[in-house]
Amino acid sequence: MSGNVWEWTWDIECIQSGAPGELICDKTGARRMIRGGGWDSKATNVRSATRGSSKQNWSFPYQGFRLVRSLPDRCIFETCNGHGTAKTEEEACLCDSSHMTSNCGACLSGFIGYPECHDDPCIPEPCNGHGTCSKIEGHCSCDHPHMTAGCGACIEGYLGYPNCSPISTPSNLKAGNEEIISMPVFVPIKVVSFWMGSPSGCPGPIGYAGSCVPELGRNENEILHRVTLTYDFEMSQYEITQGEFELLMGYNPSYFKSCGRNCPVEQVSWHEAIEFAN
Repeated sequence: MSGNVWEWTWDIECIQSGAPGELICDKTGARRMIRGGGWDSKATNVRSATRGSSKQNWSFPYQGFRLVRSLPDRCIFETCNGHGTAKTEEEACLCDSSHMTSNCGACLSGFIGYPECHDDPCIPEPCNGHGTCSKIEGHCSCDHPHMTAGCGACIEGYLGYPNCSPISTPSNLKAGNEEIISMPVFVPIKVVSFWMGSPSGCPGPIGYAGSCVPELGRNENEILHRVTLTYDFEMSQYEITQGEFELLMGYNPSYFKSCGRNCPVEQVSWHEAIEFAN
């Protein structure tokens, strides 16, 4: 988790004012927290509890990121919005219409009249604003040949809607290159409670059964405390790599390009990380 690059987070900069639990935060959001330490850090700072901050538009060769994403609400799948049969073991719905979204809560793009969901590509927005709709012929002539029928997304094998560029290889990779670049692998993080931080010594807090020997690098104002995750989510197994970033964004901002496409992408700003994530 730590030691390659500092990882951008969504959190705004907050600094402890001195008293336990009292924080001074930059509510403008101009500075964001980074975590975990990086190759530039001394050994005592390469730990999951290490935090720092950086301006959103700053990019350094020791700053990268990984992705976190929420999971679908299980309660929605248990009800299927009243228009389907719940398959709770798979957290999926068998909808009354094959033209509904996965939770049976709306019509798919290109279909209208929920819950019947019949085909009408000209409503509500003709061809999703990226094509010409013919009510007589009942289909869209899209601005780009690599769009789906309703001009609402790129077809498989293309990214970057609405431009829809091929994702086979980045422009600077030679054809026939055997190196295969895939998008991030996510691992599930389940609802759980755990202790965060390092103890200051013995005895530890009430209910704490771990070692009470302070971790190397512990800050004096660090407080060992209980944390509870209240919902499941997923996190990318590794930091986003140079190959993954270039595959989606079309360029590689890294200072250490010679490290290779499986090395973490670095020298990225917070804004670039957000653009990649979305």
